[in-house]
Formats: sequence, structure tokens, C-alpha cells
Amino acid sequence: MISVSVLSEYKTQVIVSTTPTGVPWSLTGSWEDFTWTVPGGEGVGDGGQLHLTDVLAPTNVPVVYTFRAGATVETSVPVVIVGPRFLLQRLDGSAIVEAQLMLGSIGLELDVHQELFYIPNRSRPAIRYGTTGDGGGMFRIRVDRTRRAQFDEVMRTGGPIVYRTTPPLEDLAPVETILVGRLTSEGLASGPQRDWAFTYVFADYPTLEKRLGGFPWDDFDAALAGQTWNQFDTRFAGTAWDQFDLTDWLAL
Repeated sequence: MISVSVLSEYKTQVIVSTTPTGVPWSLTGSWEDFTWTVPGGEGVGDGGQLHLTDVLAPTNVPVVYTFRAGATVETSVPVVIVGPRFLLQRLDGSAIVEAQLMLGSIGLELDVHQELFYIPNRSRPAIRYGTTGDGGGMFRIRVDRTRRAQFDEVMRTGGPIVYRTTPPLEDLAPVETILVGRLTSEGLASGPQRDWAFTYVFADYPTLEKRLGGFPWDDFDAALAGQTWNQFDTRFAGTAWDQFDLTDWLAL
């Protein structure tokens, strides 16, 4: 059985009651014909419970999760993640900024991976052919100045980020991993916003095998019920905050 709950910061918590021992499994999310693998969503069953956090679902549409293990296929009831129509986030969803898409944000450009070599006394060039890439485009967004700190935190990750939208947005995928190029901006004298423009290219999600932490306070309270702060300090002595954030509170 699959149970799904919506957490803060537009995350979902997906729990599968049992994973068949020794059987490869996968967990995917879907909206209509758009499908994605949940981070950490592939493995081999050990007979125990599976707990995953998803940060790659589109907002404001019914999302369904599907667990597959051999001949076993289980699906969740649809769940809607109520949120902004457009947001940018770190890969793990640890930093998020809401924004408003502006005109001129749905253009795309494909990368033509071919090289031409011009040779003297030949009327046509020699060509090295290559597969055309997915390319990228440009986003023009408006961000409240009160969210400037969140914007900087997302954009200065030094690697790919994720955009999530409320579909449909023309023919763009509702969620994608992108690598951001040059950013320019202009402040609005008439209001507390700043308009940003940046190029991007599509990229692979580099840590799809990594499970993400994400638990409601009820799980935390249940795991530590009856313990004193001294017992808490002893249990997590020497644990870095990044490790603490990934604690599986259902497994304690």
C-alpha cells in the first residue's frame, strides 16, 4: 500500500508499506503523460517499509505515485501540491524561491552539435556530424525583493537547479533540471519587485539515486517520545546538520 502526504516547501512524503525481499523496485510519479523517477526511487527490496521524499512534482495538478516490484504494481490516490505557478529550487528542495513568469519565457533553442571545417579550394566544408542536443532557453521572472535572499541561495548553488510549474505551460515540461547561465536584472521603481532574465540549458538530475530527507513533526515526536534532551544529545553526538537532516525518523 502507498500513502502520500504533502509536507512543507511543496514536498511530498511517499511511504510504501512493504518492499518484496530481493526484488528490484521503482517508484515514479506522474501527471497525465508526464512521468518522473522519485529521488532515490530505485532499489532492491529488503522486506521493510520504504520512505521517500519527492521534490520533483508539478504544482496544483493531481499527481499519482506508482510502485513497481516484479509483477507487483501499486498506485496511490491522487494528491495535489498546492503552491505557486512557478518556482526555482535546489535539487534537494532545501532552498526554494517563488517567482512570476514574464513574457518571453517560453522560447527554446536546440543545440546543433556539428562542426564545419573550411578547406582552401573546396566549395563545400568538411563536416563533423553529431546528435542535436536538447538545448535550453531563457526565463524572464519577477521576484519580490523580500525573497532576494532565497533567490540568491538557489542561484548560487554552483550546479544544476530545478524549475517546477503548474502545467500546462505551452509545450514545456512542467518540471526540469537546468543549468543557469548569465543573469541580468532590473529593479522596478514602481513596486517592490526585481525582474531577472537568465539563459539556461537542460541538464540531467545528477543525484537521482540519493534519497532525500523530509518528515513532518509528528514523525519526529513519535521517534523521540519519552527521551530527555541528554539522551537526544548522546544519540546525535558528532552528527553534522546535513546528516541530521537526512535522519529516517520512521526507522528509529
